[in-house]
Amino acid sequence: MPPSDRWLAKISRHVESGEPEIEGHRFSYIPRVRDRWRIGETATLAAQRRRLRLQLERFDDFTIASSWERFISEIEAICRQWLADGPKILMDFFNWIIAPLSASGVVLDDPESTKLLSSVAVALSNCGGNWPAFVPVHDPSRKAYIGIQNLGTVFTRRFEADRIGSQVLSSTDFPARVKVNFSMKLTYRTPEYDYDNEETLVSEANETIAESEVANHPKKQWDDDCSWAEWYSAEDPVKGFELTTIWGERMFEETLEMAEVENASSFDADSWLLYPIVSPYMVNDSIGKFVGFASQLQLLTADTSGQENSKSTVTVPPPSVVDRVMKDLFSDEVGSSNYVEAENKYGRAMKGAPSDSLFAQFCLHALWFGNCNIRAIAVLWIDFVREIRWCWEESEHLPRMKITSSIDLSTCLIHQKLHMLAICIDRKKSLSREKGTDRAHEDGISSNSVGKSGQLERDVLSSDMSAFKAANPDAVFEDFIRWHSPGDWVLHYLETVRPQQLLEQMVCTAFKSSADILNRATYGDFKLMKSKMDQLYATLASTLKSLQGESDISDLSGDLKRLCQVFEHIEKLLILAASVHRKLLDAPCLAQAIFADYFNYYLPKMGTSLESVCYEKEFTAKEKVGMHERDVVSNLFPPPTANQSWRKVLSMGNLLNGHEPIQREIVFSVIERISNGHYSSPTPLSTDEQIETHRMYISGTSNDLWVALSVTSWD
Repeated sequence: MPPSDRWLAKISRHVESGEPEIEGHRFSYIPRVRDRWRIGETATLAAQRRRLRLQLERFDDFTIASSWERFISEIEAICRQWLADGPKILMDFFNWIIAPLSASGVVLDDPESTKLLSSVAVALSNCGGNWPAFVPVHDPSRKAYIGIQNLGTVFTRRFEADRIGSQVLSSTDFPARVKVNFSMKLTYRTPEYDYDNEETLVSEANETIAESEVANHPKKQWDDDCSWAEWYSAEDPVKGFELTTIWGERMFEETLEMAEVENASSFDADSWLLYPIVSPYMVNDSIGKFVGFASQLQLLTADTSGQENSKSTVTVPPPSVVDRVMKDLFSDEVGSSNYVEAENKYGRAMKGAPSDSLFAQFCLHALWFGNCNIRAIAVLWIDFVREIRWCWEESEHLPRMKITSSIDLSTCLIHQKLHMLAICIDRKKSLSREKGTDRAHEDGISSNSVGKSGQLERDVLSSDMSAFKAANPDAVFEDFIRWHSPGDWVLHYLETVRPQQLLEQMVCTAFKSSADILNRATYGDFKLMKSKMDQLYATLASTLKSLQGESDISDLSGDLKRLCQVFEHIEKLLILAASVHRKLLDAPCLAQAIFADYFNYYLPKMGTSLESVCYEKEFTAKEKVGMHERDVVSNLFPPPTANQSWRKVLSMGNLLNGHEPIQREIVFSVIERISNGHYSSPTPLSTDEQIETHRMYISGTSNDLWVALSVTSWD
């Protein structure tokens, strides 16, 4: 039913019943209609309805809210819902910004912007909210705003903010004498560190390097001396630091006093706050995107669980790469290993090989060989076993293997067999040297010398049998053969080991060796990091223990995937700890505090869920710098190079080792005492109360300035 007919029906019913009004709605024509009925007009009801309809068409219905009133009502509803449901902390720091859905995003018409802001202020006042509201105005590039805030029933604060480009406002722009409160905050950002530039400067100081040498000189990385640098170069998680220096509020009466502070040394500031600029991959949800041991272990466990990589990644490196890996593994420069494992109570429970041993190095190379796909591992293993056979046949020692002490039965089976083979090769060489000594005294081979040689071999064999029998009283002759002549026996095992058995031992060794390498990193006395490394070893031991039983490795794919995720979290934390430690080596307490801040921020992300979780929260924690730590922090800002010196002409002052602040923020405020008639009207407040009547905020760089002003008035 159209609105006019609906209202007409209501009026007709009330006219017939003789009621004086219609449900509280005011219509100026209703009394006249009733008077006509009283004087007894004979018009029919239908004629009355027609006349009422004509009368309705000439009057506005004031009971229907206007679009602007509905807009205010909708804002009120939102405000009241937030007041009921929203946390109080959000209410304390919430600002309204009302912008049109237009291309510019600003209100270009001044009357419209004022009307819009007033409507929002009415809505906020009706629901008891004291949040400030802002409307963007003028050209979008200026990012200018006007705003209003209701402070109870007495005061109203109005805001204006605008951008002044290519002009710098200093204190000398104010009147000669003005009594204001002054505070200032300066923000400095460390320049990007150039490791090559440092090395070049040192070289230039000593001698000139030939151009050919410079061209072939590899670029120096931040982690060249870190424990993982042999296997990969990690992106520096700490891109730099932001230093905030703050001068607390103080009162000045002359602009010259303010000018002195504006050009003062940053060492004169009341407080320093340091904030690390953390790489995005350390903040965003980047599980699986970080390249390190964890990413390669994920590829290895995918192969062991039967998951196939995409065809684009199943590649086998060329023979030249295989030769380079074999040369690194069996290089004469390596020699026999005297590795000493890091003390960890969980290390022996993993059933892997020591991280510096031959098999462990093979596993680590396999992680980065051909993107760790199963075909590449097979090619690498075949060449690896071929090199071991050559060492046995030529009586060449096995590199990276101990030739003393007993075999450690807590290690994986392949490592035990290689250890046995290394000991036997050493004995074989010793026997050959003894035979060579006997022959050195003879010009030729005689029957007597042959007899002596045979007797020597029998004596050695008899001695070995006696020693073996004493050490293994329940052993049989076949056991002695395997022990005394392990060459073909060990090699036969290596050449015929089932792929699943090989991969199971590789997984245990690769996880353990990767953790051991990370554990050698230097990160200072970061107790939180040490605790996390201990937790990693415990988790590794608990998960990998299942591989030592009857369980099929393919049944553990979910556990191994979660283990890779835990490994990645801790690997990223450790790299950040190492970066912070080396940058603040002479300020250990500050370094620990910064790492603790990030650790507490990152901790909620370190779950074991396989689902990707996105976090919008940014890491913004700042640590206070002690007076005794300021010199250390200032060293993070080396003097500008010759290429940077031209910026001095644009300097705003307050240089720190020649570096100007990237942002200067100044707050001027005026606090006045309220008295009767202060704003040309009596005030019911006490004459002792003071309010901040004016506040100006200035933020900018040497050639760009932003200004915001708030004025509190008496309404």
